[in-house]
Amino acid sequence: MYEKDGSAASVPEETRLTDTQREQHPEKDNAPIAHATWEYNPLGTGFITPWYAKAKDLSYYPAPRIEHPDAPITAEHFTQWLNQPPSITEKAGQPAGLGIIGRAWLPRRTLAGTYDEQWLKERHPYLPR
Repeated sequence: MYEKDGSAASVPEETRLTDTQREQHPEKDNAPIAHATWEYNPLGTGFITPWYAKAKDLSYYPAPRIEHPDAPITAEHFTQWLNQPPSITEKAGQPAGLGIIGRAWLPRRTLAGTYDEQWLKERHPYLPR
């Protein structure tokens, strides 16, 4: 959400980016005041944070378009998620589909090694182990 958005004043302070984060943001001249993503599926449809829903006072929300057949998403799930984002252990709401998992996505990052001093000395510029 951006400063010029009419709903910006409704964004709670604890969800806002700090001044340092805004200065370092790629959109430095027009950095958002707050943003969020669900790291398990940052490109998916249907993720919404409670602070965003309240600030925007939305009357409808985009819902996930692909779901697990054995764990369909219900209106009750979505209502709960407006109060608290889904847990990764909750089957409903998990990413489903045959697309790739981007390298920045959490499920893939957990499989990556670490970029530490040992990596710099022994492996750089190759991938960590």
